[in-house]
Amino acid sequence: MPKKIILPSAPENDLGKQEVLEEKPIKTSKKTIVYETDDSETDDDNNISIEKPKVKRAQTEKQLQAWRKAQETKLKNDEMRRELKRLQELEYQKQRDEKIVKKALSIKKKQIKKELILDEISDDDTPIESLPKRKPRPQTVQPVVQQPIKPKFNFV
Repeated sequence: MPKKIILPSAPENDLGKQEVLEEKPIKTSKKTIVYETDDSETDDDNNISIEKPKVKRAQTEKQLQAWRKAQETKLKNDEMRRELKRLQELEYQKQRDEKIVKKALSIKKKQIKKELILDEISDDDTPIESLPKRKPRPQTVQPVVQQPIKPKFNFV
């Protein structure tokens, strides 16, 4: 059997008391109000906590118009930010591509120069001269430093 809860805002019944039949508490706001039941039994189960719904004030037409205008402005600003970000990404990608092309060109030029130098050397019929051999350095021996011998004194 559902428990009876007396609420001040509930419609009156034929006995003049205001009752609402509830088993589960209503969860609509953070405030919790505890009402006791009318039953003659006095158990802990008779105390039921329900949450009183919070009544919101209706917005005026002017407030609604201001809210709609704010929403439109927000959407427009979001679109502008997206477009700006897209343009910045395109610019960044374009600059990066230009740097890659410049680097590739410089590498290719270096390769061409190396090939030209190799072609010039291979076309040359002059004999390869041997380089004079270097004389090895004489190894220097570091002198060993000897510590002076301490004289021993023998006392008789």
